[in-house]
Amino acid sequence: MRRFITVSILFVLALNACNRVPAEYRRFLNLPLSKQHDALKRLPFDKRIDYYLAAMRYNEPPGVGLADDVAMEGKQALPALLNRLREEKDEQTQVRIIRVFEFMHARYYKLRGETEVVELVKRTTDNMKNSSCKAHGEAALKFIETDQLPNVEDALKRINSE
Repeated sequence: MRRFITVSILFVLALNACNRVPAEYRRFLNLPLSKQHDALKRLPFDKRIDYYLAAMRYNEPPGVGLADDVAMEGKQALPALLNRLREEKDEQTQVRIIRVFEFMHARYYKLRGETEVVELVKRTTDNMKNSSCKAHGEAALKFIETDQLPNVEDALKRINSE
């Protein structure tokens, strides 16, 4: 019985540690969403990506709208975003970076002619194992290549599966 209790406690501690918000992001993530937008815009661009990804990972619901604050940099943001996507191994995080490209394409800078972006999103999506992540990547790629918005019902299913 003592061993069971010890194992149970260790399991709970390990589980809690997995979802623990790093100290660097706590103050930011405790702000109301409108203040998060303001704070994000004041950060250097690389940090803006980090904080957006933290909001997507640790906030419930995720800070999807913060992608816009990263995307608004347009073409100047491409080198940093491409590097992050190239380096990222976690498929959920890859999808979150691809979401920034979607916001950018929709509102700030058309990516259809950006061959490096299109090829990297395609290659990243092709390598995804998670079907939900893969579907999101494919839908994003289709949007960037054709400007055809995804079916609303399909998009909602994708968002709800994250």
